[in-house]
Amino acid sequence: MHRNDFLKSGGVLLACTCGTSVLNGCKAITGNSDTPLISENAYTINQGYLVLDLDRIPELEPDGGSVKLELTSRDLKIIVARTGKNSFVALRDQCTHGGREVEYKHDESIFRCVSFGHSKYGNSGEVIKGPAKTGLEKFTTSLVEKKLEIKLV
Repeated sequence: MHRNDFLKSGGVLLACTCGTSVLNGCKAITGNSDTPLISENAYTINQGYLVLDLDRIPELEPDGGSVKLELTSRDLKIIVARTGKNSFVALRDQCTHGGREVEYKHDESIFRCVSFGHSKYGNSGEVIKGPAKTGLEKFTTSLVEKKLEIKLV
């Protein structure tokens, strides 16, 4: 076997062996979760409240659904998850260890950092597993008909 043939076959083998790890590790490298980003027309900000129009956010219809949003004017990222029939959790979407996004894992009832260390947080934002030492900021939520109000201040 020639050197070039060996390198080509080795590259294919490496890609096949590591492909799954690399694809799963992309979130850890970019720091961005797979949680869908909602559009600006799905919410309003009014007197210190972020008001989500649930009719415009189908990702939050099922239990376990989650979305993220960025309020660039406030330098704030938030993740919102439907944890039950009429219960929602809103947390700052930034791991306190490395600044990466978090994602909601409904089957475990946790928020998990997308980085390799996978800090885990409970529904109140408390640290369940490090390396993070401090919890995520939690925002007060209230459901009013088909609107979810999130208190920002």
